[in-house]
Amino acid sequence: MQAVLSSEKSLPLYKRVPFMLLIVSGFIANVSYTMFIFTQSWFVLKQLQMVTGLGLIFIASSVPRIIFMPIGGVIADKFKKTHIIFICMLTEMMLVLSILFALKSGVESVHIFIAAALVFGITDALQVPARTSLLPKLVEKDQLTRANSAYSFIGSSASISGAFFAGLGISHFGFFHTFGIMACATFFAAILTVLIKYSRSSDLENSEERFLQSLKNGFVYVKNSPFLIAIFGLAITMNFFLAGPLTMGIPILADYVFNGEAIVFSMMESSILVGTIVGSALFGIINVKRHKGKISILSVTAAGMFMFFIGVADVLWVVLGLMGTVGLLMAFTNVPIMTMLQANTEEKMLGRVMSFLMIAALGLTPLSYACTSLLLQIGLNIQLILCLATIPVVCAGLLTYCLVPVLRNAD
Repeated sequence: MQAVLSSEKSLPLYKRVPFMLLIVSGFIANVSYTMFIFTQSWFVLKQLQMVTGLGLIFIASSVPRIIFMPIGGVIADKFKKTHIIFICMLTEMMLVLSILFALKSGVESVHIFIAAALVFGITDALQVPARTSLLPKLVEKDQLTRANSAYSFIGSSASISGAFFAGLGISHFGFFHTFGIMACATFFAAILTVLIKYSRSSDLENSEERFLQSLKNGFVYVKNSPFLIAIFGLAITMNFFLAGPLTMGIPILADYVFNGEAIVFSMMESSILVGTIVGSALFGIINVKRHKGKISILSVTAAGMFMFFIGVADVLWVVLGLMGTVGLLMAFTNVPIMTMLQANTEEKMLGRVMSFLMIAALGLTPLSYACTSLLLQIGLNIQLILCLATIPVVCAGLLTYCLVPVLRNAD
């Protein structure tokens, strides 16, 4: 295996077969997942006409991610990563086939989709650490920036493509056949994942360690690293005060500020995704090799400032431009953070560290939604909430830049 890796040492990313297999399988899997979320949501709304059921589905999919993500990190560090991804995707395929069987039998119940969302949340939590810790094993260290840019680009592109293909499938083939297409796509992505070859030295090193001891060692490793603590603090700030209020604020802005047209909501969502795609592509083309810490901190700070202007703007095209800029800046934050983590974390700890980062990013999001809802409930409008949320984001960014040199000077 080492001979294979050394022979690929000078190869560009697009000629690295294992990396390209990960990218292609990841794109297909993300498209399939987005199609599933879109299709099940539309089915519950239009076919079952249960708006409240939609909320239960979102809860069922988000809670397992928080609970099972640390477990996924430990598993990713102990077992073969491609096998973890394959088993999770195979489980998702069987789940979609079960929904197909239920629909074919005439069973249409929201409980089926709640159960499916629960299982999807678990499989997602188990395979995300495996995917993110697998990527640095497939490329050279100096290629990590472009590799993460490509991965982020593919993820955002898949979100747009998945929603488009789901709408197209439902319109032309109906719900049943659209679910069938998803099952086939997921199976194909799973097969591609199995074909990925990589060095398993760190997996074998961790395989003898007990599960709880592995989890404890991961926490201790993060606790003893000022660099990792700084990154996690930045991720928590960005997701709680920026991503949470903005995600919840988009449909409210579209509804109450811009006349409540569905096309406006779609344009706002697309603006952020397009900004993220452009930012990921731009970061990869530039191939930033130095000052990644400074770039990530300043990008978070700038994103907070632009969110303030979203809160005060009342012209649609201005808001769309601002949202696109925020999406670009979020890519300029996420890509260097992922690259720095992968480059500066011990290989045997990478799965656990990635899972902890995902918890830092996702764990407080439901609480952020709850706080935003509470502020709306007591009478604050969404524009004022967005303006207020920028204060801790900008302050945290400036304080981190001035007082945390371990992150500011990181490459």
